[in-house]
Amino acid sequence: MRMTAICHCETPRDFVQVKVLTKPDKVTKVLVRFSGTSCCDVSVDKYLNDISQVYENRHPFILLYDATQIGRIPITLINKQALFMRKYDNITKDYLLRCAVILTSEWARASLKLLFTLKPAACPLRTFSTVQDAKQWLKADTEFAANGATKTFQ
Repeated sequence: MRMTAICHCETPRDFVQVKVLTKPDKVTKVLVRFSGTSCCDVSVDKYLNDISQVYENRHPFILLYDATQIGRIPITLINKQALFMRKYDNITKDYLLRCAVILTSEWARASLKLLFTLKPAACPLRTFSTVQDAKQWLKADTEFAANGATKTFQ
């Protein structure tokens, strides 16, 4: 028997926004911005579906998670994210060049530590407290990756 998540929220998508910038012959740039607290599993499932499309494209990409506005991180998100990471582990190793996570709360840092205890990162990953530092790190040392594609995260 398969259980389906039911959502009684007006806007379950408001919890996370995924923006993807793709240009021919360039590395894809992905920004994931969390805001508030997930209202239900539907919002988590929507986010994972959106981000999975980037992985399925099998094109080099960099990923910036902005979790500066995130509220309480539900354990369902951590578990589902760990399962997602396991599922896409090989694609991550081949196509995700770098991942930066911006965190300002200790709760979020502890949740991220738990996530990477469940599933270690498959690509270079660092945490930052400012957007500027994260963007600078994403730009660094990536000019020669992905067959020489130039990467900028503007």
